[in-house]
Amino acid sequence: RLITAQITDQRVRLTSEMLSGISSLKAYAWEKAFLDKLAYLRSLEHKSIFVSQAMKACTGALYFAIPAIASLATFMTYTSGTGHELNV
Repeated sequence: RLITAQITDQRVRLTSEMLSGISSLKAYAWEKAFLDKLAYLRSLEHKSIFVSQAMKACTGALYFAIPAIASLATFMTYTSGTGHELNV
C-alpha cells in the first residue's frame, strides 16, 4: 500500500504541475514529454495495484482452503502412519 501511495503522490504532483503551468507547457511544446511521464507513472501505479490485489486474492483463497487442507493432512497422517483405516 505504501508503494502505491508513493506512486500515486508522484502522479498527482505531476498532474498538478502540468495544470498550474499549462501556458508554459503549451508555449514550449512540452505536452508529449509530460504525457509520456504521466503514462509511465500510471502504468507503475497500475502494476502496483494489480500486485496488491493479486496478493490479497491469494491470501483470501488460502484463508478458506487451509481448514480443508489441514483436515486432509491429519487424516492422511492418521491412516498412513498408524495403519488404521477410516470407517464412516
